[in-house]
Amino acid sequence: MKQNKIGILILYFGKFPNYFQLFLNSCRTNKDYDFLFFTDNDINLTNEDTNIKVYKMQFEDLKKIFEERLKTKIDIFFPYKLCDYKPTYGFIFEDYLKQYEYWGHCDIDLIFGNISKFLIWDEIKKYDKIQRWGHLTLYRNNKNINTLFKEENGNYIYFKTAMHIKDACLFDEQSINTIFQNNNIDIYENKKYYDCIRRFPYLKSNNFEYRKGQVIVWKKGELYQLYPDTNEKNEILYIHLQKRKFEHYKVNNENNFYITCNGFFDVTSNIKEISKPNIRHVYNFYANKFKKVTINIIKRNLILKGIISADFLNKS
Repeated sequence: MKQNKIGILILYFGKFPNYFQLFLNSCRTNKDYDFLFFTDNDINLTNEDTNIKVYKMQFEDLKKIFEERLKTKIDIFFPYKLCDYKPTYGFIFEDYLKQYEYWGHCDIDLIFGNISKFLIWDEIKKYDKIQRWGHLTLYRNNKNINTLFKEENGNYIYFKTAMHIKDACLFDEQSINTIFQNNNIDIYENKKYYDCIRRFPYLKSNNFEYRKGQVIVWKKGELYQLYPDTNEKNEILYIHLQKRKFEHYKVNNENNFYITCNGFFDVTSNIKEISKPNIRHVYNFYANKFKKVTINIIKRNLILKGIISADFLNKS
């Protein structure tokens, strides 16, 4: 069996989004990549999932792994705080990554297209870091690159500082890029990813022209933006859904489906009907944003006061 050169780590604790199986399917079709899950969830694999590995553990067990490798007491109270630790994964999980030339991390509120079409091996192998954002980044797997996160020389939040701040500090998207730039290490970037803008209920991205009535199509491992009126297509590396919640997520054919602001739909659906934000969707979109912020503030305060545990936050 072919040994892949790139391993992507996914650390996720708490309930998966309801469309997780569709994300997992999009990982499966990228056979040039291995995906390593560290999670407290059960993931049911099939014989086709040869490039997916699952390491089940509890959140507190993960915290101990970080503390042992970093040789310090840390406060990872909230799963989202793991964003600041992403650049450390190559160092923390060194024993899991020995076979790979590159390691990476990604979010799970994604649907991948064909990664290798956009991150072409003969191009990316010239770089030590590929992509700039936390939703998908790759690093060359060597000691120098894997320990750069420890560097403290510049105008940015140092990792030693970020790890003791209980809220996310964007170390994975801001500080680490500054460290690479300070060391004159070029970063490769392909901008053909569809990063949904958070403040809009419809699926709009700065990297692609948005047109009314458009849909995103996933078909057997390929992802593209479709303008139905003209039948124009733009192939996409991945779509980042920015933690959107969808009521409609079940499709009859997982090999071919539409993605719109209202959820996931079969390709037999009426595009005009499914692509227009309905009142219920718009209400839920803004209500969920307000609800999430309010609840998280309350939970964090309860944890800091010792009234509830971090594990309670992860499972609730």
